[in-house]
Amino acid sequence: MPICKQNRHAEAIACFTRMHLFDIKPNEYTLATVIHSSAALKDLRLGKQIQSYAVKAGLCSNVFPGSAILDLYVKLGSFDAILRAFEDINHPNVFSYASLIRGYTKEGRLDEAGDVFRSMPERNVVCWNTMISGCSQSGRNEEAVNLFNEMFREGVNLPSVDA
Repeated sequence: MPICKQNRHAEAIACFTRMHLFDIKPNEYTLATVIHSSAALKDLRLGKQIQSYAVKAGLCSNVFPGSAILDLYVKLGSFDAILRAFEDINHPNVFSYASLIRGYTKEGRLDEAGDVFRSMPERNVVCWNTMISGCSQSGRNEEAVNLFNEMFREGVNLPSVDA
């Protein structure tokens, strides 16, 4: 099992540092992983350094490190950085959109979150839950219930829970 999945984020960062010392070039998945680790460690400075490396390597526009950077700023950064990170992604996926929606809702900008949600080319249960949760946390409970009902009307595939 990868060390990040074991919450050994400091070790993941140390491994990335050793890769850099030995001039081993990380791919987009490695960068996404270490950006995730910097967010888990609540180390915005480190996340920005890794983002800078990703920019120089030409990997920021890739959806994997791009979405990880977006998520880093949603968790630790400024709203302007969230928007820039989203705009840098060439082909955002549903998780990129979910992070952007979460960023808007975290800032109390629910109408803009709704605009992004409605403009999405594809929505999965993560995006629906992010929007519903944002409405609920903002005290817009009726809107949350309406979205929940709409999600079921649209036949969104929910993850199954095996007993």
